[in-house]
Amino acid sequence: MSAIARRATATAGVFHKPVATRERVAAEANGWARLASRMAVPALHGQIALPDRQLLVYEDVFATGRCELLMGDVIALADRDPAVQPRLNRLVDGVCADLRAAAEETGKSVPLSECVPDLYLDRIRPGSRLDRWYLRRDLPLTLPLTDTTFTLRELADFTLTANGRPLTLNVADTIGNLRLALAPDRRRLAGLTQGDPTEPNIADPLCWLDFEFAGRNTVAGEAANLL
Repeated sequence: MSAIARRATATAGVFHKPVATRERVAAEANGWARLASRMAVPALHGQIALPDRQLLVYEDVFATGRCELLMGDVIALADRDPAVQPRLNRLVDGVCADLRAAAEETGKSVPLSECVPDLYLDRIRPGSRLDRWYLRRDLPLTLPLTDTTFTLRELADFTLTANGRPLTLNVADTIGNLRLALAPDRRRLAGLTQGDPTEPNIADPLCWLDFEFAGRNTVAGEAANLL
């Protein structure tokens, strides 16, 4: 959600986040609580039950003046003005420091079944988002600075060499291999994190937003999401 949309739904310094079910409210509030003593987060004031949905009431860090921009806004400004680059560097350094601290202080090797499943296991299951996006349609990809277009299936006939290592570009095979690698009983290093470290969910000065996926998440997954 953009900063403008956040402000539009704010009242008297609070932000009302709609959540579908009581179960999801409880999961998100629990995730927020596990992070609140470890990193900068908005205050959670409570929840409101409506006939058709639940609302979590958070501090609106933009209305209170605690934060000024989303990470996405800072990235956009830095793209246009090199003078903003140090500000972006500080923000990214802070995010990386929080993720590193989470791995060092709360990290342990656990089965993937004990991690928050939504962004990883749920999306890679047969019939889920990866199948819908990449296997059920043959996406066209135009090579940069050329008029050449390939589809995902056509790319399977090519080999990409990176640092002397041949890599296939068969998306279907890659997804199949990922399903094997991400079996629920496979163990991974996981720590207590916000769970979705992307530019709409991080404010500047550093404050983490949106705790739908907060809890024990894989360290590698968090790094990949940020990158």
